[in-house]
Amino acid sequence: MVSRKKLGSTEKALYETQSILAGPVIIKNGIREYPVFVESYRKGKELEKRALEYLKLQGKKSKVWFKILEGDEKLSLVTLEEILSSLTDKEKEYLYSSYELGYFEWPRVHSAVEISEYLGISRVTFHENLRRVEKKIMRYIHDAIKMEKKICR
Repeated sequence: MVSRKKLGSTEKALYETQSILAGPVIIKNGIREYPVFVESYRKGKELEKRALEYLKLQGKKSKVWFKILEGDEKLSLVTLEEILSSLTDKEKEYLYSSYELGYFEWPRVHSAVEISEYLGISRVTFHENLRRVEKKIMRYIHDAIKMEKKICR
């Protein structure tokens, strides 16, 4: 944990406006870019104003501006626990068994028919459930990639 006294001018402004640093600081041609998420346009302008004030207090001649990259997208930080909690016990069992039995290998170690027999379900049920699991997991990955692309523009 960092105390408020140890924060730099940008970090103080982020803290005071309750903004979130959304990725690494990017330095292009000597200019630092801080990808941040703010609650609203008003908060973004407040962040811009405070950061400029702190820089002036430090005697630094810098420019600060607030640039809107996208509409009102929300920051979504996802943990493995959240992904797992979105899966039912049966979905976890199907995914675990499929992986352990080599369904995702190329060539496959066991076919869908063999894994469905192992699980005691029909092949169609196996495919439906596995696709549902894959879709849930891929949604998290898709959203993370989408967010990364917005930040890295």
